[in-house]
Amino acid sequence: MPRSIEDIIRNAINTGDFTPSAGAGILSSEQARKFIQQTFEATTLGGLVRHEMRTARSGEIDKIGIASRLLREKTEDTDDGYRAGVNTTSIKYACTPARLPWEITEETLRENIEGQNLENIITNMMTTQTGIDALDLYLNGDEKFAKVKAFSASTAYQKGDLVSDGGKVYEFTAAHSAGAWTGTDAVALGTTGDADFLKINDGWIKQLREGAHVVDATANNSMTLDMFYNSLHAMPNKYNNGKLRWLMSPHRAQEWELHLLNQIIDKGGAVPDSIYNSPAKVPVVECPSLPDDKIILTDPNFQQALGHTLFVVVASLVIQGPLAILFALLLNQRFKGRALIRTLIFVPYVVSEVIVGTGWSLILQTTGALNALLKKIGLGGADWISDPKIAIWTLMFIISWKYIGFAVILMIAGMQSIPEDLYEAAKVDGAGFWRQQWSITLPLLGPTIRIWAFMSIIGSLQLFDLVYIIWGQYVSSTAGTSTMATYMVREGRLANNYGYGSAVAVVIFIISLVIALTYQRFVLNRDLEGALTDERDAKRRAKRAAKEAAKLAKVNGNAAAVANEVVSQ
Repeated sequence: MPRSIEDIIRNAINTGDFTPSAGAGILSSEQARKFIQQTFEATTLGGLVRHEMRTARSGEIDKIGIASRLLREKTEDTDDGYRAGVNTTSIKYACTPARLPWEITEETLRENIEGQNLENIITNMMTTQTGIDALDLYLNGDEKFAKVKAFSASTAYQKGDLVSDGGKVYEFTAAHSAGAWTGTDAVALGTTGDADFLKINDGWIKQLREGAHVVDATANNSMTLDMFYNSLHAMPNKYNNGKLRWLMSPHRAQEWELHLLNQIIDKGGAVPDSIYNSPAKVPVVECPSLPDDKIILTDPNFQQALGHTLFVVVASLVIQGPLAILFALLLNQRFKGRALIRTLIFVPYVVSEVIVGTGWSLILQTTGALNALLKKIGLGGADWISDPKIAIWTLMFIISWKYIGFAVILMIAGMQSIPEDLYEAAKVDGAGFWRQQWSITLPLLGPTIRIWAFMSIIGSLQLFDLVYIIWGQYVSSTAGTSTMATYMVREGRLANNYGYGSAVAVVIFIISLVIALTYQRFVLNRDLEGALTDERDAKRRAKRAAKEAAKLAKVNGNAAAVANEVVSQ
């Protein structure tokens, strides 16, 4: 059935309210939050920015800190009376209204419609461009653009004055007497549209320069390693924590590569990636919007994704393992309704991750069913998905609910392979139920537990679907639920940085390979040793029986020969 253009627009742009007469699409609060978050995560620097949502256009953000040094020499039984005070300050802010003028025509929709994926494509394109614009504003915004005036031939200008002419903004590099425009004593800074945009912010470059995080390389004609070392030495030591990254423009990155090439050209070699990407042992990240004369140090998000993944690995073992054993012990007993309970526990495992993720994302929304139920009983609700203090435990609950059924089935299968004679003998010796489980079930269940643990670790390292569906590729990083898989997709495929994404994939592969080899070397071989020993013993017994049979046959043959000889005589 063909769709009308109204249906296409409705499915392509999912807004809270859409008022064609007013020419504006209004996002719901949840959509607006996700759009803003996705905008921050669209660029390398934006993802590192600490940001806070505010509803008022102007106000203050309170800060608190310790006013002075705390540590001091101690004298026994003496109080010098010194106490460090608390320093409270505030940061004033004033926001400038901004707009996002964009339009999707009927022709564009009809030519580019790709089913349900069109909405995500449009959203990703919008947030990416908005993130790039914001990055330009972070680094290059300058309130001096507010002073831009149209060029006048009757006005004399000083060095540094800004004027607009022919739709462009110029800065005079020398004094300009009243007279006609020449253009030889001024440099173009951008268009007048750029000026209207950049004057919103005073530019983070200035703020960073005061904190000694930026190297001004304007006077340098070429890159040297000293530039990197000088930047490191200028930065406070507390920030040099082994997690640093260089931010530089593509032009400066090319100059750095040329510098390295000149160093080794005589040897006929090429620039190793390990050297190019790690000047002063700090990797490089290209930042297209960064001015060519700036080199900035920043901190990546990969360590956070790795930490979240390792937390999921450990928490899955700690939470699911004991629960699976307890459920298996219960379900291994005979009672009415056992089959139904087994089914209810195992069903979540066979349900698709897409269905599970979609269902839980709807239930756990701030206005979802769970919060509505909690409010009815007077407990209040929580931001189960977005709150960094809660989100990771929300993820662990969903993972445990989804995958514990598989662990329970494995444990039950392992328990049913244990001979009943062992339990009967334990009962005769006076051992109770829990003593039997501790002395018989757990030791003999060891191989099953170790197999499940290995599969759980590998599955946790590969965790992607649930996080991507519930949190998305951008919200997951701020909520503290991003994994190496989601980080790889976000920083690799979505950012068109396929080389970096491949590097993350290699890291995941190496970690998985190390775990697999370790399991095979120290766990699997030991578990198989008993079975192999039994097999070898069986072969030895078979050979021994064959030899005994051969000897017996030989003896019987000799006896028959003697009997024949006696008869013939």
